[in-house]
Amino acid sequence: MTTRWRAAVEKELKGASIDSLVATLPGGLRIDPLYEDRPSPPVPRPFPESSASHAPGPGHVGATGRFRVGALLADTTTMAEMRAWLDAEARGGTEAILVEPEVCADPRFPHLLDSLPPKEVALHASVGASVAAASSFASWAAGRGDEVSTFGLDPIGAYARDGSPEPGQIDWRAIGAFAAEASGRPLLVSAEPYHDAGADPASELAYALSTTAEMLRRLEQPAALVTRRLTWRFAVGRELLAEIAKLRAARVLWRKLSVACHLDDVDPGYLVAVTSSRTLSRRDPWVNALRGTTQAFAAIVAGADVIAVRPYDSALGVPDSQARRLARNTLLVLRHESRLDEVLDPARGAYAIEHLTDRLARSAWDRFRSIERDGGMIARLRTGTVKDELAARWDEWLAGFGDKRFPIIGVTEFPNEAERPLTRALRQTLASSLPDRPCPLPRHRDAAAFERAVTSADGSMEWAKP
Repeated sequence: MTTRWRAAVEKELKGASIDSLVATLPGGLRIDPLYEDRPSPPVPRPFPESSASHAPGPGHVGATGRFRVGALLADTTTMAEMRAWLDAEARGGTEAILVEPEVCADPRFPHLLDSLPPKEVALHASVGASVAAASSFASWAAGRGDEVSTFGLDPIGAYARDGSPEPGQIDWRAIGAFAAEASGRPLLVSAEPYHDAGADPASELAYALSTTAEMLRRLEQPAALVTRRLTWRFAVGRELLAEIAKLRAARVLWRKLSVACHLDDVDPGYLVAVTSSRTLSRRDPWVNALRGTTQAFAAIVAGADVIAVRPYDSALGVPDSQARRLARNTLLVLRHESRLDEVLDPARGAYAIEHLTDRLARSAWDRFRSIERDGGMIARLRTGTVKDELAARWDEWLAGFGDKRFPIIGVTEFPNEAERPLTRALRQTLASSLPDRPCPLPRHRDAAAFERAVTSADGSMEWAKP
C-alpha cells in the first residue's frame, strides 16, 4: 500500500521529491505526508482507561470525551450590559464562564457576576497572584452556592503577561495556604502568554512544565495536593494536527511529571483550552469563525475539559451579541450534531497524531530539563531568556506568513480589495511589552503586519494593499 501511494504521489509531483510535501513549523516540528506505523516505542497513553474522575462537575458523563462549553468574560461594561450578556450565555447553553484577568482586575469583581443565576454554570477566574481577589471570589461564590472550578492563582503567568508582580514580591506561602483550603482547582498554569508571544507547541508545553515545577517547589505544600489543585490552560493555534498532538502531549507530560514527583495516585490533570487570539484577523474577520471551529475541533478531539471559542470580532474590540452567540453555538454544534464528545481519545491509533504527540512530548521534556538546569522558569523569565527565545520563534512565524508558507486567508491570500474595516467598541488596553524589560512578553497577531488601515479624507477607513 505504501509503495503504491508513493508511486502515485511521485507521478503527480512530476519529478519533484516527495519531501516537498513535508511541512516544518517554527521550532522544528516536522509534519510528514505519510506515517506508516505508530512511534516506536509507542507513546504513552494520554488518557486513563476510565475517566470517571477525569473532570468532575456539570457537563461530564463518565468515560467519554465530554467537555464543558465555555465562554470568555473578557470585557467589563455597564452592569446592564453585563446582566444581558450573562443571561444570554446561561440560557444559550454555556456551562463555564472563564473570567479573564482584565475583568478580575475590575474593582467591581466579583459582583459583576451577580446577575448570573446561582449554580447554573461553573466559574473559572484568572486572578493572577492576588490571594485577596481569590478570597473575595471564594466568599462571594460560597454565599451563592456557586461552583468555582478555577480561581486562577497563576503568579508566574501574571508576571509573563503583565510584568507584575515581580517574582520577589509573590507571597508563595499565602498562595499555598489558600490552595490547601479552597475547593476545586485554585491554581492555574497558563501557557497563553507564551503562545501569544510566538511560542511553538513544544515550547508552550515546556514552559507549562517548568512553571508547574516552580509551583511545586515554592508553595510549601505536598506535591499530591498541588497537582490535584492545578489546572493547565492552553491556547489552540492554527495547525490542526500539531494542536491536537499538543494537548494530548500535555497529558502525557502531566503524568510523567507526576511520576517524577513519586506520586502513587496520579491525577489525570485538568485542561482548559481557548481558541487562539494570535490567529484572529481584523481584515475579513468572518474567517475567524472558521478558524475558531477548526481550533475547537482540535481541542475536543484532544480531550480538553473546558473549551471556549473567541468571538470572530474579538480582535476588533468588544464582541457583539451575534459573535458571542456564534462562538457558543460552534461548540454546541460540534457536540450535538457532530457528536465529537462521545468517544474518549478519538485520535488514538492515528499514526500521524501519535507520532506528533510523541515528538512533542519528547521535545518538550528535553526543553523542560534545559530550563531546570538553567535555574527554572522564573530565572529564565527574569533574565529575558524567554523573551529572546520567543522573539526568535516569532521571526520564524512572520517569515512564513510573509512568503505564504503559512497563508492567512482573507489577508495574505484572497483579500477583498473592496472590504471596509468592521468596527467595534474599543476594549481595555492591556500592558505592552517594553524593550528594556524581560516582562511583560509581547502579544502578537499573525495578520497584524499585513493589515494596515488608512483613513480617507471623509473620515472613512479602508485597507491598504499588503
